[in-house]
Amino acid sequence: MEDRHCCVIQTTPTSSFLAKEELARDVVAIHEKGNTCCAGISCCYQPYLRTVDGTGRHLGETKYVCDECIFVPKFLVTDQYGEPKFLLRPDTCCGGICVRPRCAGQGGKCLRIPFLVRDPRTLEPIPSNAHEGKSQVTSLWTGLANEVCFRRHAYQVAFPVDATPEDRLTLVGSSILVDVALFEQDDDKK
Repeated sequence: MEDRHCCVIQTTPTSSFLAKEELARDVVAIHEKGNTCCAGISCCYQPYLRTVDGTGRHLGETKYVCDECIFVPKFLVTDQYGEPKFLLRPDTCCGGICVRPRCAGQGGKCLRIPFLVRDPRTLEPIPSNAHEGKSQVTSLWTGLANEVCFRRHAYQVAFPVDATPEDRLTLVGSSILVDVALFEQDDDKK
């Protein structure tokens, strides 16, 4: 049976139930974020998330993009050298000023807003071997109780076909930033 008390906001850098030895071994990646404003409030101090591997080597970074289309959230993903690698942006409607949700699919995909992984220069979606053939970070519907009462969020990450392990780890961090910057603002009030 699921423990409904496990969904607690973590206020420390690590979980209290992990021993020091557990914290030091098998670290694949660390996603770091300093204090920033929430997305869309101001173009200064926008949200970002840096991804490093278990040895502290910088793998990439995801940054919120502030531009003239303020109702369409976008995230620039850079590689370890700071070069633009991907742009996460949903499809749009109404002349490019509104986000276009997807309203078809089974289970958790019945209503969602996929952030397509795009080429940062051409803005074209990058192919994936996953569902729909496009690489994307997608927020999934987790059910009424989880969405309203427990604030649990689930994401699917469909990686680009030619993504390196570093790209994949950075895109996992991107999904965390999408969640924190756009969907978890109310959780700070608890």
